[in-house]
Amino acid sequence: MIIAGFTGVGFIIPNNNSISTRIFRFVNADLTLTQGVNTYLPSYGGSQLVRIVSPTTGDVTGRISFILVENSASYWYSMAYDAEPFDLYLKYYNGICRVFKSTYINTLAFSCKAGSLVEMSLDTISKEHDDYSGSISDPAYDAMNFPYTITEKLVNWTKVSIQNLFDSSIELSDITYNINNNLRVIKTAESLLPSLINRGIQEVTGTVSTFGANKPMYAAQENEIFNALVTFSFDNLVIEHKIINHWSYRTPLSANLISTSLDWTRVDTVNPPTVTL
Repeated sequence: MIIAGFTGVGFIIPNNNSISTRIFRFVNADLTLTQGVNTYLPSYGGSQLVRIVSPTTGDVTGRISFILVENSASYWYSMAYDAEPFDLYLKYYNGICRVFKSTYINTLAFSCKAGSLVEMSLDTISKEHDDYSGSISDPAYDAMNFPYTITEKLVNWTKVSIQNLFDSSIELSDITYNINNNLRVIKTAESLLPSLINRGIQEVTGTVSTFGANKPMYAAQENEIFNALVTFSFDNLVIEHKIINHWSYRTPLSANLISTSLDWTRVDTVNPPTVTL
């Protein structure tokens, strides 16, 4: 559910040259260090039961939510699909600034309902975090001390589509597209925070809903599972890859609101998805 209004500005500096810097407005950014303590009884025992306390390892994780703006979908898709590291700077409108070093996108989600704006969320994992105290020579200085973004148009439902799945006459009611990198955090004796963040097996999934009882173009039976080459469009991003899916009718209490929901998963092939930026 979109919260009314933006609550801060973020700035991305890549750790390599594969992506560009970017400033963006966010609706919510809840990133935090999660860490606990271990307690032990001393080896000498005793009735006083004096405990030894030590910290556990920590994780710097969180979620950033925002509304997709024009000409940015391909940027976020590439960031998530390639799982490239970057430094993330966040400034909230209450003046607090934070920096998260060596950050990776674990999951990305595009979501849009008929007649609404396209929402996006990123689940991130970072190696470290701190308060921001950069100098004027820091590339993020202007973004953090004079936070603003240029005037940008928000992306709405009219710029979202799926081709080769349902007949063109069928109107969609809900679309989601998710990337999950299944990142693996590796911790060593060097630090209580992550030392390495490695990629797992990537999963790409989503859902498509329509009003009425509709079958995909290639489906003959309700229980049929089949793969098809489908094209997804989110503003300036066009992705083509095979999916395998299972679909079902869902009938709410009101008899005139029959809907069809299809859950799909990308099918891995020799070649990666075709992406038009």
